[in-house]
Amino acid sequence: MTAILRRTVAALAAYLAVISVAGAHPHAWIDLRSTVVLNGDGAVAAIRVEWTFDEFYSTFVLEDIARAGEDTKTALRKVNEENLGGLRAFNYFADIRADGERIGLADATDSSLKVYKDRLRMVFTIPLETPVDPRTTLVEYAVFDPSYYIEILHFDENAITIADASSGSCSADLEKPNPDAETISLAASLGQTEIGPDNLGQLFAEVVTVRCGR
Repeated sequence: MTAILRRTVAALAAYLAVISVAGAHPHAWIDLRSTVVLNGDGAVAAIRVEWTFDEFYSTFVLEDIARAGEDTKTALRKVNEENLGGLRAFNYFADIRADGERIGLADATDSSLKVYKDRLRMVFTIPLETPVDPRTTLVEYAVFDPSYYIEILHFDENAITIADASSGSCSADLEKPNPDAETISLAASLGQTEIGPDNLGQLFAEVVTVRCGR
């Protein structure tokens, strides 16, 4: 299991024990919104992501905090800090590439974890170590849990934006995953404590391609 919310493992375990699909991956779901952040030179400098966790998982996390008698805002701030620490080892579940080569990522910034319409929403920015010019380089990115314990998908095509006043010549195209029947069957066969191949999550990941004046 990927350690994404260490403080709420007990709540997640209880959740998995009662849902009927606990025998198959994925076990939790995130609605994704992503923003391509361009710098003043028009280069891709960061990807900002917004994760909205499924209502069932959010409820168990919040109930766990309530049982502990903690102030919700304070507790969520602590959980958020621990999330970022755990996610750093997995490049924040982000695979960003320039002409097919993986790009190094800096530490995430501007992060928060709050309640939005009874669901937990985590927002953070993932800077690239070196900005990439999308006018001369093919920039692609995917956001996914490598283990596919958590499914992360944009909730619709409008959930991808480009942030910069000069981005009128840029577009972001979404390619949906297309795993074969054998891969789907493998994911469905994995139990709560089982781990699939290292690339399992990538096979279920969406890929966003950024094009600017190409």
